[in-house]
Amino acid sequence: MADIQHRVQKGDCIASIADKYGHFWGKVWQYGPNAQLKNLRKNPNVLMDGDVVVVPEKAPGEKDAATDQLHTYRRKGVPSKVRLRMMAHDKPRRDIDWTFDVDGKTHRGKTDGDGYLSLPVPPGVQRGVLKLYVDNLVEEHTINLGYLNPITEVTGIQQRLRNLGIECPESGAMDEDTKNALNEFRAKYELEPADGPDQATIDKLKEVHGA
Repeated sequence: MADIQHRVQKGDCIASIADKYGHFWGKVWQYGPNAQLKNLRKNPNVLMDGDVVVVPEKAPGEKDAATDQLHTYRRKGVPSKVRLRMMAHDKPRRDIDWTFDVDGKTHRGKTDGDGYLSLPVPPGVQRGVLKLYVDNLVEEHTINLGYLNPITEVTGIQQRLRNLGIECPESGAMDEDTKNALNEFRAKYELEPADGPDQATIDKLKEVHGA
C-alpha cells in the first residue's frame, strides 16, 4: 500500500485532511513521515499553502458478525472545535448572546467571563456565520475556518495583526505598512522598539491572538 501525498490548499487543516481520507486527525498528525512538518508548524490547525501532508493509505477493517443477518456499521466522527474570543477596546466582551451558523446548523450560547465562545464543527467545514446580539443590535461576521497561516510566515503575522484590529494589508511582504502595524502592536503592549518581527513581538502576538 502506498502513502498519499496531500498538498495543502487554503482552508485545509490536519482534521479536514484526515477526514477526507477516512482517518482520525491524530493518526495523520502523529504519522512518522509528517514529523518534519509537525516540528515546523507545531499546530495541526495552522498549515501553509503548499505544505505536504503524508496520509497513510487506509487499510480495510474486519469485523466478526453472524451470517444471514442485517448489520449496520457507523463510522465514528471526531468533530473539530472552534474557539473564538470577542474583544472590544482590549477588554473581553462577557456574557454576549451569540449564534453560529455552520454546516446547516445553528449553535447558540453566551461568551464566558473571558469573552470566549466555543462549539464543535465537522472536520472540513471552512466557513461559518457568527452573530452577536448586543443592545438590540445584531453584529454579523463571516468566519473563515482553516485560513490562518503560520506565524512564521509574513502573511500569518499580517493576518493576526488585522484580526486584532490593527490595520495591516495582507501583502505577503515585510513592507512599511506591516512594520508600522508591528510598531503599533509593540507600543500597545509596551514592547521594546525593533525593526521587523523580533522574537519578543512574535511571542506576544501569538499570546494575544491565541494561535
